[in-house]
Amino acid sequence: MSWYRITFPFADEQALQTAFGLVALAGQREKQHNAVGFAIFDAPEFYEDDPHRSSQVYYFSPVAADLCADLIAPFSPVPCDAPDRNLFNLGLAYGTLQGSESWDLLK
Repeated sequence: MSWYRITFPFADEQALQTAFGLVALAGQREKQHNAVGFAIFDAPEFYEDDPHRSSQVYYFSPVAADLCADLIAPFSPVPCDAPDRNLFNLGLAYGTLQGSESWDLLK
């Protein structure tokens, strides 16, 4: 299983609202299954040479990607490595803070 990333452009306000809704739906799915290893991280991606490309990126752990495959499929998820825990402004969009379990999934 792989991590997946989905990108939502800052320039598209509707896309960002969709992203928040996606995370909320994914969180409901996690609550139904109480899955260990479920986490969604997010971080901004800025392009100084082309601000219209700047976006918010959501990273789905392998467990989250598997449980939410039908939810994320319409957004063309791209396989990727786990995000680096030192990635600029990386945050936990959904997951477990207790014992930093979600953060332990990162490289």
